[in-house]
Amino acid sequence: AASVIVNTVSNYANMKMNPGQSLQLNGLVTIPMSMSNISVQWSVDDDTISLSQLAISPVVYRLLSSSSTNYLVLPPNTLLGGSTLTFKLSCISVLGDILAVSSLLIVVNSPPKPGKFVVSPSVGTELKDSFIFGAQQWMDTDLPLYYQ
Repeated sequence: AASVIVNTVSNYANMKMNPGQSLQLNGLVTIPMSMSNISVQWSVDDDTISLSQLAISPVVYRLLSSSSTNYLVLPPNTLLGGSTLTFKLSCISVLGDILAVSSLLIVVNSPPKPGKFVVSPSVGTELKDSFIFGAQQWMDTDLPLYYQ
């Protein structure tokens, strides 16, 4: 039997992204020239996420050639920090049969665990007095921590 190939790609280091980033995935689908009436569909394993409502790219594509790159783009602040999601790109026949699937695990970064932010002295005049800012006891798996 002829094979259908589906590959997905992400630009995120270690498949981890920040919630404020746009999610951009792409999938390459290759089918035999003899196949027709094939569609490609993106999905996610979280029922609370409606890709068709949130995506700024199509979620379902109809294949018009034997090789096609298909994108999934979600706007920033769409995915909840701390979540781990599996995105799938499925190649589906006209009869609804799944011919091939490729999946990609994406971890959405969460903010650091709260610590203390201290300013010393607590009273003063800007441009006249010197202040020391300190951030203590913040915890995160992504180190070192930076702040602006």
